[in-house]
Amino acid sequence: MGEFQGSNELDGFFVQEEDSDADSDPATSEGLFVYAPGATQVNVGDVVSVTGRVTEYFDLTELTDVTGIEVCSTDAGVTPATLTLPVSPTSELERYENMLVRSDQTLTIVEFFNFDRYGEIVLSSSGRQYQSTHWYAPGSTSQVTQTAENEINRIILDDGRSDQNPDVVRHPNGNPFSLSNRFRGGDTLTEVEGVLNYSFSEYRIQPTTGATYHGQNPRPSAPAAVGGNLNVASFNVLNYFTTLDIGNNQCGPAANRQDCRGANTLEEFERQHTKIILALQKIDADVFGLIELENAPDDTPLDVLLNGGVITEVDDSGVPVATTTVQGLNDMIRDFYNPMDIYDYIATGAIESDPASETDVIRVGFIYKPAMVTPIGSFEVLNDADNSQFDDSRSRPALAQTFEENATGERFTVVVNHFKSKGSDCGGAPDDDPVQGNCNGTRTAAAATLRDWLATDPTGSGDPDFLIIGDLNSYKMEDPITALQTGGYTDLLAHFDGPLAYTYVFDGQLGYLDYALANSNLLDQVTGATGWSINTDEPDILDYDMSFKPDPIDALYAPDAYRASDHDPVIVGLSLRSATPLIASSDTYSVTEDRDAVSLDVLQNDIGSTLVITRVGVTSSGGSAAADDDRDHIIYTPAADFFGQETFTYTIAISGTSEPVSTATVTITVTAINDAPTLDDLNDLNLEPNEGEQTINLTGISTGADNEDQTISITATSGDPTLVPNPVVTYTSPDETGSLSFTPVANQTGTTTVTVTIQDDGGTDNGGEDTTAVTFVVNIAQGGGTTLPNGVAAGDVTTSSAVLWTRSTALGEVTFEYSTDSTFATGTQAVGATVTDPLIPVKVPVEGLTPGTRYYYRVTDASGSSASGQFRMAAEVGTTTGLRFGVSGDWQEPPPYPSLDNVDERDLDFFVQHSDNIYADISTPAVPVEQATTLEQFRTKYTEVYSTVLGFNTMRDLRASTAILAIIDDHELTDNFAGGARRRRVRTPKPMSLPGLLKHSRTTPKSTRMRCRSSRSITRCVMSSTRKLAATRVWMVSASSIATRRMVVMQPCSFLIHARSAMLSFRPPPASPIP
Repeated sequence: MGEFQGSNELDGFFVQEEDSDADSDPATSEGLFVYAPGATQVNVGDVVSVTGRVTEYFDLTELTDVTGIEVCSTDAGVTPATLTLPVSPTSELERYENMLVRSDQTLTIVEFFNFDRYGEIVLSSSGRQYQSTHWYAPGSTSQVTQTAENEINRIILDDGRSDQNPDVVRHPNGNPFSLSNRFRGGDTLTEVEGVLNYSFSEYRIQPTTGATYHGQNPRPSAPAAVGGNLNVASFNVLNYFTTLDIGNNQCGPAANRQDCRGANTLEEFERQHTKIILALQKIDADVFGLIELENAPDDTPLDVLLNGGVITEVDDSGVPVATTTVQGLNDMIRDFYNPMDIYDYIATGAIESDPASETDVIRVGFIYKPAMVTPIGSFEVLNDADNSQFDDSRSRPALAQTFEENATGERFTVVVNHFKSKGSDCGGAPDDDPVQGNCNGTRTAAAATLRDWLATDPTGSGDPDFLIIGDLNSYKMEDPITALQTGGYTDLLAHFDGPLAYTYVFDGQLGYLDYALANSNLLDQVTGATGWSINTDEPDILDYDMSFKPDPIDALYAPDAYRASDHDPVIVGLSLRSATPLIASSDTYSVTEDRDAVSLDVLQNDIGSTLVITRVGVTSSGGSAAADDDRDHIIYTPAADFFGQETFTYTIAISGTSEPVSTATVTITVTAINDAPTLDDLNDLNLEPNEGEQTINLTGISTGADNEDQTISITATSGDPTLVPNPVVTYTSPDETGSLSFTPVANQTGTTTVTVTIQDDGGTDNGGEDTTAVTFVVNIAQGGGTTLPNGVAAGDVTTSSAVLWTRSTALGEVTFEYSTDSTFATGTQAVGATVTDPLIPVKVPVEGLTPGTRYYYRVTDASGSSASGQFRMAAEVGTTTGLRFGVSGDWQEPPPYPSLDNVDERDLDFFVQHSDNIYADISTPAVPVEQATTLEQFRTKYTEVYSTVLGFNTMRDLRASTAILAIIDDHELTDNFAGGARRRRVRTPKPMSLPGLLKHSRTTPKSTRMRCRSSRSITRCVMSSTRKLAATRVWMVSASSIATRRMVVMQPCSFLIHARSAMLSFRPPPASPIP
């Protein structure tokens, strides 16, 4: 299924078990490579018998030392295994080794460095891959993840050959590669099929058929427009040398002659020169910074580039043997374009390092259009002589030049750079970084030195506009670029082209090493920036270099701009203008003491356009000052109790920039006001009735900050004089302490509030009299130590939820804890509520409870008082065999309700309260029951129901012992008894026994029986049935409403009994009329 027997191929073929003979283990391969140079010719589809020795050849399993090959049959086949990326780890690919595989994915061409030499292309299942430090900070989790994902999402597509630099190279579509059958990085393939084998430490597909090719990334005919009146470009021209790299030729300054680079022959130079000048002309920038020029003793390389000249080829002895004359960029412009667009160059001669013996063989340089710009002053070079941190034995010296736009007279300074590459080390850690590559420390130091050098305006331009361009050999998120950004420089490719911008590919991963960075003052004069992808996406088989290329491959050269270099050029648009005046002016304001935040419009008198506040200084007297979200106002708040003069500074800049800046001072006069007097908070009191006179201390009394000469008066008022008369205050101004005395009314219980008001007599220019009030609660009850006088309750239980409630006289937070553990040691959950009125109960719903389970709960209020209770959840249908509950209506007896004595000990599943049991049926001295007309009065009677009498209250105890199902009427929420609680007589019908009652109920099945027994004032009845009462609805009735022949339903209780028996408890009908 894979025949590669040619001597220029793999010297063998691949065999694989027929589908019918394949084993069922997906972790093992069904294929084997047969290494058999010169063996019997076989064809794809042959079934063969091969004898040989199995071995591992550099981790490839193969059959070698073949002694026999027999063709058993022909025209057979195997089904390709589906290869789906990513595969992690890549070693998992071994299960397909030597097998026929096929990818149904869309695979992107990402790498082709070895295409011309070995026919290899790297494919990615994750689209175009980027260097991890192009997107993420080195060492970050995202960076590490990106690196790993790139690795597991790629595979090599090989050509099935073993020779190098063949006459014909295979396009991934299966046809020969040619100028009319090209591909570019970013193009895609589908239906890739071949044998997966392993060689040179990589898994690779040896194709057995051509893939389907999709040209997704066509060549761009011109750079994208960047706007502006001027264009500046950076272009690495990949070793443009006019001295040929041949024989014993040496290049570079006299102090450090080295081997030449670039073209080896006259023909190569012509090819290189043509591609570069065609690219330069198409870019058409007004200023170019060029990288990797020959560092010749004179300016011959730039002169030849622009104006043409004679290039000489010499032999090993240095004797000229041939010459060629080339035309320059200006010749082409004069002949075919606008003669006004010709270029000149900045004549620097050799740019030497310090010392000169360390000078590199390549350098940077400038060409420019004299019709558009004029160089101002002389160029400047950054090398070791300027700062020893700039290691010019590794990084090439930087070149700076100021240009003036002829049309406007505006100036800018551009500096072209070539930092040390990652290709060779710099002596190990810490300079060499495992993520950012060799010499990261050297590049970072160069960047910091460059940043600081430009801050000195090295060319003396007097203009704040600076542009850094060149090959910085660092990806976007690496340390050298960060070092420049800390100086206020903005990466223009990222700013305008976004995160997918690129100008270089290495190891199949995109990014850019070529930069244009503008300082903050120049940034808003930049109209655009872009890269022109004429090199990165082109296979180097198309470049000028003829080394190792056979003639048919040399013939693939075309005189165009594509693959003129290995770096893409970067183009920037500029629209220069005069620097905007920027002046911050000081401001004065006046505010009053202790006022709320004030917004200060400090920019209203400043000079400049689109100004923003970049910094606000520390206030002189502790006030708060900060820029608002829009950075156009300052929000100021004076420090508490401060008056006098406050100052702070603020700094402004033009929006979108961080420099230049201007700073001014804000002066604020804070005028004094009459501060409120102070009094410490008073704790709530819990008292027993008849405790007599109570005296508490008043502390923390003052006239307020800075009001020493004022006189204070204190008064106290009771919220309910019938319970606690207005207290008596003992105080002499200006003492810091006093006292409060009061005597609760004898034999009374209840809760009220006491308000203590402290008032001064004014005395400042900004404010009159001021008052402060402090309120505390007085709770008088039997066992007055608690602020939970009504205990606790739980109710409205379902199979999953319940409601907990209580009443606290302590204002503040109440915590409800609940658990299935009576000790609350495990599984305890808590929920809170806030008491804002001591007369109003608070409740909380609890969810997610377990059916049929007993829960314990504990309530703790703000004073620390605590009470606890328990309840059982309703059971799921069909899960219980018994049920015990109680029912009550009106209780015509006073608290503590002896009728309910010990009911709390009967382990009830729930207790039903309906009608008016929520209110008392006896009168209080203040509110007789028949005269209760207001909501407050009804609430007063509610609190009485659960009050402690003679040391106990059985109703309160009952509520804490089980779940309450309460049926309330509407006057708990409002007063519907206008003019007095109305009474009406109801005719008392003939009594009927409860069993008789149930006999007449249509809702009770005939199979149901009831037995009743009276004890004290309660009749208890037990219903039983020969079958479950699953569909029986139990109706709660008032005995006085039972007619002789029918049952009048007064209040239905919505629950079902799912058992064969149940207990109900009823009081006998009262003798008096029912209200």
